[in-house]
Amino acid sequence: MTDEIQALRRVAQILAGVATPIERQNIARRVAQKVKGDDSELALSLPHAAALFWPGDAEKTAEVLQQITRAFDAGELGGFIPREHRHLLFTDFIVWPDCPPMAADSPLRYWVPDAPVMQPQTPAPAPVVNSPSNAPGKVWTDERLAEVSAYRKKHGTKKTAEHYGVSEALIRQKLPGEKPKPKGYSAFTHRPK
Repeated sequence: MTDEIQALRRVAQILAGVATPIERQNIARRVAQKVKGDDSELALSLPHAAALFWPGDAEKTAEVLQQITRAFDAGELGGFIPREHRHLLFTDFIVWPDCPPMAADSPLRYWVPDAPVMQPQTPAPAPVVNSPSNAPGKVWTDERLAEVSAYRKKHGTKKTAEHYGVSEALIRQKLPGEKPKPKGYSAFTHRPK
């Protein structure tokens, strides 16, 4: 499948969401004709052309529609189709000097590859805090370990975990080896030596 046919199918998918039933039928018919080898160019209404700039983004589509309408009414855009039809060809965007940015995944990129690309804005990363957190279980200084160890000897692992707001596993991890191992048993057979 050629890139043009893929782009046309994507156009049909996008316009299906904004077109009337009759317009959808016409779009599907024209795409089918192009797939079969018809080399004529598709004409787009101004709202349909705007919808292809930012698929799925109604706010940006409305902004682009205003730009397209102003340029069309001023005679800066269009010209191959009689103006009273208020339709554009894909190639009209190639020669439009004020072509607005379009989404990187817009199917119009097939016909207008040099159009400006507007990348989605990503939020600034959160600032990195240099000081360690004082939340329970986050800072394990020698003093704190000694305090937790003393509390554990007196109250046990479960109560220590509850008291400090951490898991029993974390207490065992931070204070390993404090549980006495039976001396009369082998680690492998569990029989007295």
